[in-house]
Amino acid sequence: MEYTLGMIKLERRSVSTPEEALKVLEPFRHVPKEVMVVIHVKPDLTSESLQKAAIGNAESCCFETGDIFREAITHDAGAIIMAHSHPWQRKIQPTEEDVRLTRAMSNLGNQIRVPVLDHIVFGREDFYSFRSKGKVLRPMSSNYEIRKGSGSRIKSTILRMIAKVSTGFIIR
Repeated sequence: MEYTLGMIKLERRSVSTPEEALKVLEPFRHVPKEVMVVIHVKPDLTSESLQKAAIGNAESCCFETGDIFREAITHDAGAIIMAHSHPWQRKIQPTEEDVRLTRAMSNLGNQIRVPVLDHIVFGREDFYSFRSKGKVLRPMSSNYEIRKGSGSRIKSTILRMIAKVSTGFIIR
């Protein structure tokens, strides 16, 4: 496993359940450091890219919220699935910080129309899905869904705003 941040191009694959998302996360399950990764989900519940957003130490990692949503918008994601590892836990249980993070990211994602479908905390042998457990994220059926209305026109407007703020230029 290369310890660098960035995007990973994936073979297009279904991520319609937490178990399918976990298959995408398999290469990160044995990393001895905490990592934050974000799966970009298309409206048809498939993924083509994954963002390595943070690599920390054995018990924590830090990331920029803006980086996560900027990459999701840039890669035209209909939604995201956040995931991070707890290499120090055998039986995975989210921390209070994980709960606060999930709530904040979900609220922000809803505001900018890039919803957070799930936040998965995973270890070598176990995982915890906020969506499946109904903690913070509204429980659904066993499958994810992307609600209609997360249109690309809104996303392109947001992308132009981000570009203007960060560079002073407008992308046309």
